[in-house]
Amino acid sequence: MTVECISIILIILAIFVVFLRNKRYDYAFSTVTLAILPFFHIAVSTVVREFFIDSSINTDSLTVTVDAVALVSSCILLGFLSQKIQSKRSRIAYLGSCGLFLVILFVLFITDTLK
Repeated sequence: MTVECISIILIILAIFVVFLRNKRYDYAFSTVTLAILPFFHIAVSTVVREFFIDSSINTDSLTVTVDAVALVSSCILLGFLSQKIQSKRSRIAYLGSCGLFLVILFVLFITDTLK
């Protein structure tokens, strides 16, 4: 999943740049929070692979826990940063679509980790 996470982060950064170029700073900074979950998944996967390979710690539980914390923190941050979006209708649609994206991504990460 490392290659997929890197691809997701690069696409999100490209969307961030597009929003910045269109002077939509409110959307741009809210979009960056979508990269938190894949970034933490890469980080925890690398740490688990390098340091906990011969340990008695359940690495799958550690990975899922860190992914869950990343999901919650990115959703909370998304909510705070989306307050700058002027239109209430746009803010609700943006929060719904971004939240759904994060939850689907989280479920995919868990499925891949626990298989």
